[in-house]
Amino acid sequence: MDVVVKTLNIIKFPCFAHTLNLGAEKLYNCNTVSNWAARIRSVIVWIKRSHMAKVVLKEKQQLLKLPQHMLLLDVRTRWKSLYLMMERFCEQLQL
Repeated sequence: MDVVVKTLNIIKFPCFAHTLNLGAEKLYNCNTVSNWAARIRSVIVWIKRSHMAKVVLKEKQQLLKLPQHMLLLDVRTRWKSLYLMMERFCEQLQL
């Protein structure tokens, strides 16, 4: 395929989704992002496992008039879930 592309002088564009996935994978492997994600993940896991923490979270959300959303955990194979986890965490950060 590459030979035909070169022979016919065709411009070849990489798959956007694949390129985006590779970029997200590099981001996952970045130490700074990985450390922050691990800290956020541990807080979310603690809140999900603790009934009292869930109750306090709901009370604080009502008191501060924040959206009544539960925090989300990321899934390693779904790169967008890292973004959603951090976005939801930042949304509730006023607590």
